[in-house]
Amino acid sequence: MHSKVRAESKEETEQVGKYMIRPILSLRRLSLDEAHGQVIYQYGKHSAETERMDYLEFIARVTPNIPDKGQVMIRYYGLRRCAQRENAEGRS
Repeated sequence: MHSKVRAESKEETEQVGKYMIRPILSLRRLSLDEAHGQVIYQYGKHSAETERMDYLEFIARVTPNIPDKGQVMIRYYGLRRCAQRENAEGRS
């Protein structure tokens, strides 16, 4: 699938490239509460919101996003992603 959006400057091209290669999970947003055995994930604007979970729950939620060796994973965002979700739910 090709996008009809075209970058018009070097700065725009760099922004699109950075967006495409960014990881699913940022290590800067993770911390560990060793006393309670919980992982804390910060999200939202300026990392203002947090979610606390047991470390085993964190592992269970992250491991499905790790591809098998040689497997290619594609993430869809934006309008294309919304259309796929609606089709999967049986909407038209």
